[in-house]
Amino acid sequence: MFKLSFGNHIRLTAAVSSREKIKKFYGEILGCQIKPHPDKPTDIVQFPDGVFMGINYEKDFLSENQALQGAWLELKTDDPAGMKEKLLNFGVREIEYPDKSNFYFQAPGGQVYRLARED
Repeated sequence: MFKLSFGNHIRLTAAVSSREKIKKFYGEILGCQIKPHPDKPTDIVQFPDGVFMGINYEKDFLSENQALQGAWLELKTDDPAGMKEKLLNFGVREIEYPDKSNFYFQAPGGQVYRLARED
């Protein structure tokens, strides 16, 4: 049997029109470092745990409703209630999902996340 795990590099695509709100979300709300790519319409987001996310911006991209059909990711925190409050105050869209033990939301740009307790 092979050992398999996710790596620490992620790539997302979002509409150009959502770039400023995305930068505020990942930078101010989640506390990530954000650096624009020098040659492409892309921001590089570095999470505090060393995970890197490239966000490529395109003029024509999925609407937020269409993005609900894409992959969902998980964010872990040691304070789910506090982070949920911060996210809701920022204005993320809460996603109704049968699992009521975690908070599901749609970030600016359309990506859906499950907020889970860090274990």
